[in-house]
Amino acid sequence: MSKRVRFSILSFKGGVGKSTIAYFLARNLSEKYRVLLVDRDYTNTIGKIFGLETGLINVISEEAEGKFIADEGNLRVLSLVSFSPSSLPSVKELARIYSEILKGMEVVITDNPPGIDDIAGLEFKGYYE
Repeated sequence: MSKRVRFSILSFKGGVGKSTIAYFLARNLSEKYRVLLVDRDYTNTIGKIFGLETGLINVISEEAEGKFIADEGNLRVLSLVSFSPSSLPSVKELARIYSEILKGMEVVITDNPPGIDDIAGLEFKGYYE
């Protein structure tokens, strides 16, 4: 796989199985590829499964402490938010750390909140920065 493949699991309604689909897609693909599963939802469903206590954006914006990334074989899990930050970091601030997390990943899967919010937009811009 020469280029990174990106999947974004979206729905404008909550409780329809977005996190479940993202989780099992990531698990399955990690059997063959290096996969980053990004939890962009404030509920932090995926992050909680992997014992993540906070989100990368919370660490940057609020100086929160705690684990926001987990590695399990070929699967890396990143929690972006665990609570609503009082402000968002700049795209450059996020991209500086996010680019390091993305190194070596062949597949990126994002689990999203219902609809599109500022966190989703920031992550998308940071990914391409």
